[in-house]
Amino acid sequence: MARLRADLDALRAALAEEVTTRRVVVIDPAGGERIRLAAAADAEAAVTVCDPDGHARATLAASGPEGHLRIRARAVSEPDDEPTLVDLFALDAEDAEDHPYVGLELIDRGDSVAGFSHYRSPRPHPWWSHPDDHGR
Repeated sequence: MARLRADLDALRAALAEEVTTRRVVVIDPAGGERIRLAAAADAEAAVTVCDPDGHARATLAASGPEGHLRIRARAVSEPDDEPTLVDLFALDAEDAEDHPYVGLELIDRGDSVAGFSHYRSPRPHPWWSHPDDHGR
């Protein structure tokens, strides 16, 4: 019994120092997911805020060279449609000769329909208003 108590005390001390998990979900009183904190296998770390019915409304994420804030609207015409998104993003330089850049993009049903990127260099600042006009 003494050994079991000592092991339990050691476990409590270890947990007091650090709790490790890949996903934390905060639920509301009705049991719906409202906030999700996650670290995915593809190295993305994200905080997602959901509506009371679980619709992911806003996500703040970082993955590799990109960090972004994504806001989602509901698809009103067809519930199965992909939502309209607004993505505010920042990316690291693409190579050693380049500079980091930031941008804003409107995505409708999976298609990029408008956007703007700003580079911290003499490079032109691209903008587009049609999915075929950009190269992000």
